[in-house]
Amino acid sequence: MILKINSYVFIGEPHLKQMKNNGEESSIIDLSISTNKFCIQLKAGQEIRKYQEELAAPGLRGENYIFVAPTGTGKTLVAARIIADHLDRNQNLDNVVVLLVVPTKALAEQQKDALERYIPGASVEICTGETQQTISLACLTNHVAVCTGGKLYSELFRKDLKFSQLSLMIFDECHSAVRGSDYANVLKLYVEEEITCSSSNPKTQIIGMTASPGAGKNPRMNLQITLDHLKMLAAHMNATSGIKTVVEHTEELERHRKAPKLDRLLLEPRDVSSDPFVQEVLETMKEIEKDLKGFQCVGIKRWSHKYLQKIRQNIHALELSDNESFLDLIRANKELLAYCSTLCVYMNLRSEDAIKVLKKESDSFKIDVTCSESRQKYATIRRSLIERLESLEPHDNPLMSKLQDVLYHKFVNDKNSKGLVFVRTRYEAKAMSDWIADSKRLAMAGIHPGMIVGHTTNKKDSMTQAEQKEVIEQFRNGDINLLMATSVAEEGLDIPACNLVMRYQYIASDIKKEQAEGRARAVNSECYTIISAHSPQKYQDILNEELIRLVQTIFKNGYFPNGDSLAGEIKKLQNKIIDDKRKKEAKQKQKKVLASDQIQLLCKLCKVQACFGSDVRVAGEQPYSQFAVSTPEFAEKYSIKPHHAPAQLTDSIYKTHKIYCKKCGADWGVKCVWSSDNQYPIIKCVQFLFKFGENKFELKKWSNAPFDIPPLEDSD
Repeated sequence: MILKINSYVFIGEPHLKQMKNNGEESSIIDLSISTNKFCIQLKAGQEIRKYQEELAAPGLRGENYIFVAPTGTGKTLVAARIIADHLDRNQNLDNVVVLLVVPTKALAEQQKDALERYIPGASVEICTGETQQTISLACLTNHVAVCTGGKLYSELFRKDLKFSQLSLMIFDECHSAVRGSDYANVLKLYVEEEITCSSSNPKTQIIGMTASPGAGKNPRMNLQITLDHLKMLAAHMNATSGIKTVVEHTEELERHRKAPKLDRLLLEPRDVSSDPFVQEVLETMKEIEKDLKGFQCVGIKRWSHKYLQKIRQNIHALELSDNESFLDLIRANKELLAYCSTLCVYMNLRSEDAIKVLKKESDSFKIDVTCSESRQKYATIRRSLIERLESLEPHDNPLMSKLQDVLYHKFVNDKNSKGLVFVRTRYEAKAMSDWIADSKRLAMAGIHPGMIVGHTTNKKDSMTQAEQKEVIEQFRNGDINLLMATSVAEEGLDIPACNLVMRYQYIASDIKKEQAEGRARAVNSECYTIISAHSPQKYQDILNEELIRLVQTIFKNGYFPNGDSLAGEIKKLQNKIIDDKRKKEAKQKQKKVLASDQIQLLCKLCKVQACFGSDVRVAGEQPYSQFAVSTPEFAEKYSIKPHHAPAQLTDSIYKTHKIYCKKCGADWGVKCVWSSDNQYPIIKCVQFLFKFGENKFELKKWSNAPFDIPPLEDSD
């Protein structure tokens, strides 16, 4: 039943009450005694569309499935419709607990606001890594908990929460469930319980929603590979009712989708053969390469990813070697990395942006005073190069010139335009924002630029969630009308609809392509991709388009299985998921065969001995364990500085200082205070070499350590 009262529309089945009016009985709506407590509430003029009801139908029947619909077509309203119906049908039961699981904290706030708006009768609570509230407690006092995947996995892993306590889970942006994400970890636990548990308790209903399920790793566009990828996604989600797309009401969907006009602009890049800036940097790089005996660079562009890989491999090999001059050689390779980064920036941006990178990158490598001669040599070379580069006449970048033309014409022709320009790095976002702000031509077009990037431990190059929200609000009210953005803006942030979306020398996956283009959902929207002709990015972009079409073809032609056939395949895949998980765990246990007191931890940079493996202790529980060194002798090996961003790591651990190798200044980790007032250094395994006898090895994660690490005790 649809009921209009004042400026709102209520969707549900309120009770009719018999009243006497002038002696005659009549039926009126009595919302106060309606058993349909969880009506969907919409503003006047809004309605649940037919295609949204089509997408919600399996969920209303209590089925497990995934529904797919383009960005901006109201997937959150579909989820709210299912949640409201679930709460209403089960409101007399004790174990009705609904979770809406999201990938980011920012999206958690956005979805909480949406659910409170759509279902005013439901109480909704947020649970993320930043909140003290646990999911299990939130579920006791609220109808719905909106939580991040990381928070959910943490509580499930520690067994603070059980699947049997949950009646409905909806995963937003569920396409990440097949990767090594928090979603994947949660769903592996669910699948394992689904297979091994013989409990007669009602099963948790699981629903996934996404705009782009993806085609999987499929460079040859093989239909079977994509089918297998989609089946694996369904297996992780236990989507026994399959993947649902709009079939019956496609015309209505297309009317509301507002698909943008797409265009790929292929441009000739800078002419490196005649560009004096490039030639100056290349000549300097060739001189430094002479210090690396046997270094070969035939056929490799010195601003390419292949060159970067080669240099990083050199550094890795040197860190593991016993070469007495390894510090000099590492320094030479680090200098080449800085020059390579400079050229990469120059190919995409301005010369002044590239010079800033050269100054910053070249000064970032700390080295022991014993190598001062080598350091002085490269510092002299660097200063000389910077002086020569700053004296050169700037050359226009054809890619930036084209970007300027597109922006100018769009904003001149439509003063109300809102645009997003996606770039690869935070530095590019900042540089582009500064360039647009300095452009008189773009100022005349009424462009007010801003930037939005993700959060990292480096304050200078990142934005907090509060800063992101402030920028988005400025974008919403018009103080900013053009955002330079990294991939953080592709999904998970509540960014207003744009009529211009551009990718500038940045191509990601088919999923991210769909997500980014979904931002262009205003009337008369346009999406442009600006890339160098004949570049690898061009071919990746073409491949992404074909992969998107391949997924559409699979659903349109009914290639994806359903019914008993799908259920059987999901069962086989789930058995494989659990088998692979257990094999990996068994392999991890078999690795832990070395004696920890025989393993030395060496500073990766200067090779000084820091401690032994037997000195390391694990603090806290997985998946958020911290690894501390308990011996007081370790304090003699490092120096400390106040942390630029002190913060709570766990409920009982607070980081206060950074710790550095006393000899070479390498970043070893942080110093922390426990709630018990004890203080311990927490170290990063990636900053150390592990030596056992004559063999050396590295660790990317402490969980891969080939020795046992005992828990941190009060006696330590």
